[in-house]
Amino acid sequence: MFKYIFSCFFIIGFIFTAPLQAQDSEAQYMNQLQLLNQTPIARSPLHKTDQDMFSMRVIDKNRQLVGKVADIAFDESGAMVKLVSDINRIGRRESIVRNDAFEVIFHEDISAFEIPLVLSPGDVRDISPEALAAIAPAAGGGSVYSLKAMLGADVRSRDGRWVGIVKNVIFDEQGQAIRALLVEDVPGARRYKDIALPFDPQQIKVNSDYGRVEFRAEPAAAKAIMDFAKSSR
Repeated sequence: MFKYIFSCFFIIGFIFTAPLQAQDSEAQYMNQLQLLNQTPIARSPLHKTDQDMFSMRVIDKNRQLVGKVADIAFDESGAMVKLVSDINRIGRRESIVRNDAFEVIFHEDISAFEIPLVLSPGDVRDISPEALAAIAPAAGGGSVYSLKAMLGADVRSRDGRWVGIVKNVIFDEQGQAIRALLVEDVPGARRYKDIALPFDPQQIKVNSDYGRVEFRAEPAAAKAIMDFAKSSR
């Protein structure tokens, strides 16, 4: 009898608290949306865009050019886990991956990422097969996601409703983590109006389906995005 009464109280409590938690999540995400969209985030000096990232150079510890950024892979939280670079030092294009076991340093003064090893042609030859094999997951598989694959990705609510298309990916000042998605074609928004969605891994989740990257918004975030789009017309 006691178990039955306890179960009833638990169910009733859940019925009342679940909507309140959803309302709190929606309000919190709405606040983040409003703050993030006060000024054009793509032109903010406190952030970097995907265009900035692909214009970066990759250098060694002696600040000698290794190549240019070809792709960057991120985990589900938006943190950088792999840096893929076209190697031009040896006169041909190859790719090399540095994961989080090798610290990647950003140099603001020369707009470059530093990888910790001084590469020689032999180093590249030795590591290339392993590196090239590691690039495949970066295209959108497992729990590692390619920056290139994120551009143009669909954003939908968890129940499949349309939210928008990723136009730009916005990063922190050092380019080490995703901070926002700049999204276009949001229902209810003014034509040509892009909306910056805070990349909160609890509210916006990245996944891949047959190699195609997409983003899924939790119900509270999806509702906040739609309401914000309509209010900003």
